[in-house]
Amino acid sequence: MTDVDAPDPDAPYRCLYYSKAKKPLSDAELTELEEWCIDKNTEYNVTGYLVYYDESFIQYIEGRYFDIHNLMKNIEQDKRHEIKVRLEERMDTGRLFPGWRMRIFTRLRDSDMEGVLFVHLATMEKFKQGHDPEKVAWNLVDIMSQVFRFSSADRQPPALK
Repeated sequence: MTDVDAPDPDAPYRCLYYSKAKKPLSDAELTELEEWCIDKNTEYNVTGYLVYYDESFIQYIEGRYFDIHNLMKNIEQDKRHEIKVRLEERMDTGRLFPGWRMRIFTRLRDSDMEGVLFVHLATMEKFKQGHDPEKVAWNLVDIMSQVFRFSSADRQPPALK
């Protein structure tokens, strides 16, 4: 975890991590994971998305610092994966993905979103090759926020309650 000097617990924060699955996940296991993520993100008032590709995950979450910190404690203890890169920072703007309690992208489910998966695959490779993780991660989030803004209404998950 990136050390942050005594942040305001109510400050808007974002976190992105890259992790490796301990074993390949089936579609049923991904559905179960998605349900768990939606429940936890609702509990912590967090929004974001998760990409699963080639036994690797990239997850982006945003919310209050206190909520992100507590949710990440749960995520770090999840035995299905091992976190390799974790970054977090204060956000100067509002949420980038306000309607996504959790959106999971996978190759099988989102063949029409191949561009999204390709960008994440390239990011995973950059992490593995030792590129500057902060530059790589926040560039990825900027790209995804554009996808979110321009995606069609039928691709968007339900709005927050």
